[in-house]
Amino acid sequence: MKIYEITQPIAGLTHLTEEQLIPLTEDQLNEDIRRWLRYGDQLLDRAGIPMRFAATNHFQDRVKDGRDQGNGRDRTQSYKEITDEDMEQLVKKAIAKHGKKLEDMDFDDQVIIHDTESNLNVSFQKRYQRDGSTALLAINTLRNANMPTPYPKLKV
Repeated sequence: MKIYEITQPIAGLTHLTEEQLIPLTEDQLNEDIRRWLRYGDQLLDRAGIPMRFAATNHFQDRVKDGRDQGNGRDRTQSYKEITDEDMEQLVKKAIAKHGKKLEDMDFDDQVIIHDTESNLNVSFQKRYQRDGSTALLAINTLRNANMPTPYPKLKV
């Protein structure tokens, strides 16, 4: 089974449409996101964490979105694109520092992983896949040092 076959849209995120929150299949992902998810899966395997990474359409749209300029609103700040290296470093640090917390999250819980060096934030939700296994579903990303959120923030 492919890791991206989560079928249910995410409830409770009212600012996004249902279409934006449907997890993507492997064929729907662009190559950069696919490569990053596979890298994260390898790290999870090495750490002995029985989960996989997956991504929503909204996450894929936001990774290369020009709105990502500091706080998402201030267009005067210099634009720094979210790179593969940024994503890989965030995942590597998160698994090393918070792997057990991520594994122990309740299903449907959401968490923000914040990389203090790059100011990159990625929101994840723990979800079931069709086969009953679990995935950390990347929902959104934003480069912001002080991103306000109602969800727990894990700093790396």
